Amino acid sequence: MRRFRSLAAAAFFAPAVLPVTAQMARTKPVTDAEVASITRDAILIDTHDDITSKTVDGYDIATPNRRGQTDLARMKGFLGAEFFAVYVGAEYVNGNHSANRALQMIDTTRTDIIAAHPNDFVFATTADEIVAAHSQHKIAALMGIEGGHAIEDSLRLLRDYYVLGVRYMTLTHFNTNNWADSQGDFEDTKVKHHNGLTPFGKDVVREMNRLGMMVDISHTADKTFYDALEVSTAPIIASHSSCRAVSSHTRNMTDDMIRALAAKGGTMQINFDCAYLSQRYSDATKPIMAELRPRFQEPASAGVNVQAAAGYAGRRRCPDRPRSEGWRHRPCRHRHGLRRRGLRSRGA
Repeated sequence: MRRFRSLAAAAFFAPAVLPVTAQMARTKPVTDAEVASITRDAILIDTHDDITSKTVDGYDIATPNRRGQTDLARMKGFLGAEFFAVYVGAEYVNGNHSANRALQMIDTTRTDIIAAHPNDFVFATTADEIVAAHSQHKIAALMGIEGGHAIEDSLRLLRDYYVLGVRYMTLTHFNTNNWADSQGDFEDTKVKHHNGLTPFGKDVVREMNRLGMMVDISHTADKTFYDALEVSTAPIIASHSSCRAVSSHTRNMTDDMIRALAAKGGTMQINFDCAYLSQRYSDATKPIMAELRPRFQEPASAGVNVQAAAGYAGRRRCPDRPRSEGWRHRPCRHRHGLRRRGLRSRGA
């Protein structure tokens, strides 16, 4: 519990910088010098980065990522800590391959990112280690599981992931699992839902509390969020969520949810995907996503991320899609954190 609280407190460092920026009217771009000045003292933490889905297939994070949003050059000099996503797609549930995929994603973080670039990254599991990495001018590299099905309904596997260095778990992804409802399929009548967390799902939250692993509610159904908030004895996080008052996408959180999260000491980082920032964008791309998603069912069995593939095709098919309000000066990106020359984000 002590380690959970210290790490959860560290996650507040990044959001604490944002209100200051928001209150100041800018008439010119933020300069690298200004960013460098802030990040010498404040530790900026991004809580979700999906670059691991590329490194596991051989991409070197030091190589310019011209079709993505993360590479080492864009991280160096400003980012204090990064939670790399141990993302396990829903397709790995078939045949019980979820744990195998989770271990591959843990390995790519520890081998292909941290060990491959020891002058830039240092493995971290606590707030103290994040601070130590910052003092060494290195990026603290942490891990968070995305998709509770990765534990294959086993608290033993959950404990194993903790030992390997995982420090948060997103209870669901876009798919409802055997113990927690997702927002991604709550309208699908073919899916068995639980009205939030099952008794075992509540045991998962309690075990995460005991271990010191943060409970992440991004991607969960609203009732799952409230169940987790009630059961957890430690603050919970939303590692990459946005605001439903801005866009009604169900991945976003209502004002009441945000207030409830804050009241129990939780923290939230904004996902800067256009669909979650703009109602116009969400409405414009919804029919395209509905049309394209079924086409990716066959590749899914071969390990293709259906959601990402359909989304990418949708963006390609909709070149005139509206940009997010307030972001017209630059293309909208799918990120959640901070980037040089302004506030932008990373991950998926």
